[in-house]
Amino acid sequence: MKNIAFIINPMSGTQNKRKLPKVIEKELDHVQWLPNIVFTEYAGHAVELARQYAQMGFDAVVAVGGDGTVNEVARGLRDSKTALGIIPMGSGNGFARHLHIPMVPARAIQMLNHSEVIACDYGLANDHLFISTCGTGFDALI
Repeated sequence: MKNIAFIINPMSGTQNKRKLPKVIEKELDHVQWLPNIVFTEYAGHAVELARQYAQMGFDAVVAVGGDGTVNEVARGLRDSKTALGIIPMGSGNGFARHLHIPMVPARAIQMLNHSEVIACDYGLANDHLFISTCGTGFDALI
């Protein structure tokens, strides 16, 4: 059995995420995965949580939110062997769309049950990791 953490950003997107832990419990293959579910509490919290899970040797950490949440979780997993998963629940979900991850949370969770780890490039701006999107100026402020 592999350890998997779900880092849920309650502020991303427009959907309420309070019921999501029940969806995870229902759809996740519990023969394969031992889940840990946590909600972020402030900006940057996902980075800290992902880093902690990677240091604990978790097999995967799933970013539940939009591209900003994915970027935070990826930053926390940098230089680790922990895989990044995504349940897209933001407003744009550009990176998840590029990877053809279903926009319906239950289907994205089901996809995790049959997933393979693949390598992914990331960018750096002033040693600040980003995946897929990087904003400066006005869009970053918003």
